[in-house]
Amino acid sequence: MTKARIFDVKHYAVHDGPGIRTTFFLMGCPLRCLWCQNPESQVNETVITFTTTKCIGCGHCYEVCGKLDAHLQLPKAQCTLCGDCVSACPSGAKAFGSRFWTPQEVLDHVLPEKIFFDTSGGGVTFSGGECLTHSAFLAETLALLKQHGIHTTVDTCGAVSTQSVRAVAPYTDLFLYDLKKMDPEQHKNYTGMDNQLILQNLEYLCNHGAQVIVRIPLIPGYGSNRCIYS
Repeated sequence: MTKARIFDVKHYAVHDGPGIRTTFFLMGCPLRCLWCQNPESQVNETVITFTTTKCIGCGHCYEVCGKLDAHLQLPKAQCTLCGDCVSACPSGAKAFGSRFWTPQEVLDHVLPEKIFFDTSGGGVTFSGGECLTHSAFLAETLALLKQHGIHTTVDTCGAVSTQSVRAVAPYTDLFLYDLKKMDPEQHKNYTGMDNQLILQNLEYLCNHGAQVIVRIPLIPGYGSNRCIYS
């Protein structure tokens, strides 16, 4: 069974597709958008996070690590991800930023919420990061959800191989397609990559009968967008 790193799960989401939904955020993304709202998800690796608002100042993490500075922080290059500080933290201020999930774990997690999905016309959404960088895991998970009558949505920037898009398309009820910029040069300046592959994948989905909603970010200071797709 495949697995993928997931760094957050949002329950009762209402902006990630129709109805009430549970949204899973996967690690890893090929783009580097200047306005990225989840920069911690760009690299597909485990990190230890520190939420200062949860810290109660007990000092237990400092005692077990011995390398933390006065702000209870540790440079990434020095961290071995042993997890001692996480285990010692009583408030959850120290935590692993992601963990591996299997398709079965995703299904088991959302089945108790199916009554909300069925009543509201909702379901499960996969986002990121870029969830399609884990296309094998995603295809297996989406197929499993469909077997249990759960509506599926994939939120993607489209900056992946067409093979990855093709792998998940049969099990995806709706694609939320985040098209950053139409101008390829501006797209590269703002995201680190031009939009040729992104537009190709969008065209593929539209030509193969997928249900697609194109979403264009309107970011102050980054100009206007014009979209040729609808």
